[in-house]
Amino acid sequence: MAGLWPRRRRTVLPIEGAASWSEDEALELLDAALRDSVEVHQRSDVPYGMFLSGGVDSSVLLSLMKDLNEQPVHAVHGRFSGNFRE
Repeated sequence: MAGLWPRRRRTVLPIEGAASWSEDEALELLDAALRDSVEVHQRSDVPYGMFLSGGVDSSVLLSLMKDLNEQPVHAVHGRFSGNFRE
């Protein structure tokens, strides 16, 4: 079987080259994109929470969830004993 989906080449970078935003503009665009994504992912008919991995990314997302919610956000993390490596 050849495959169910046709292969298509996708452009990863803009054709016109790198954007010429200032650092402040780039940070504002990143913040807006992250806030929009978190807001969309929080649309739910059931309670939701956050699993913290201990990295910067989950901390940033939790901070955005806190800013977008009137109620506290429930977050959990795991703790393992021993010498674990990813």
